[in-house]
Amino acid sequence: MLADFGKPVVSTSANLTGGEVPLLFKDISEEIIQQVDYAVKINREKLNKVKASTVIRLKPDVGFEILRQ
Repeated sequence: MLADFGKPVVSTSANLTGGEVPLLFKDISEEIIQQVDYAVKINREKLNKVKASTVIRLKPDVGFEILRQ
């Protein structure tokens, strides 16, 4: 899929900036769900035990900057 698309595919956690990370699908804001093209229909009852994602920006000089941890 990525090879055919030819571009990076990125995502972040399903919460608004500064909001709580949802532990269950039902805790995701309706505002977010309305803005996506597709919400996966598996594991919607599964409890998310994963720590929130870290977001970095890659720099041209091969370094990186942490945007969110």
